[in-house]
Amino acid sequence: MPSFQKYIPAVTQYIADIATKVKQLTEQSTDQSKPTDFLWRVVSLIYNHRRKANCCKQYVHQRYHQQQANEWQVLLNEQIGEQKTQEMLAQLSSVLAQANRSSSMIETINSRLKPYLKGVRGQMNQERLNLIRFYLNHQPYERSRVAERKGFSPYQLFYQKQDDKRDWYTILSEDYINKRA
Repeated sequence: MPSFQKYIPAVTQYIADIATKVKQLTEQSTDQSKPTDFLWRVVSLIYNHRRKANCCKQYVHQRYHQQQANEWQVLLNEQIGEQKTQEMLAQLSSVLAQANRSSSMIETINSRLKPYLKGVRGQMNQERLNLIRFYLNHQPYERSRVAERKGFSPYQLFYQKQDDKRDWYTILSEDYINKRA
């Protein structure tokens, strides 16, 4: 979608920042020797199992992830020592705590498109997606955390046309279809 093209530089910068932080982690030297990529992968595996153990709802899954984290940590402690393992886990935790793990924008897009995609089954083309995008951009928000947005469409807010009370079909016909004719 062309409207997301303005976010591409920010996303690429975000990925570059994360890559730089990971590179700094792998290049940092500690007391005895430099941790290898393999050691960082094991540390990230321990971190992920700990995180999943806290996120799981079922006790069986929690216990599995706790056991996996403990087993990997024991193996890593035998290889590099407990103090160095704890240092690496702390470094990884501090880097990952700074990273934004939000997928709310994607979930919002999926939830807004889902009702329109149910009935088409294989008949979706770019023109239909453009029409759905136009419709959604001109529909007023029914609710919003920001009180000033409620009752206004993204079109009205972006172009600062809060006085424009036309519905989406009128805007489409007057501003786009009649101009081409």
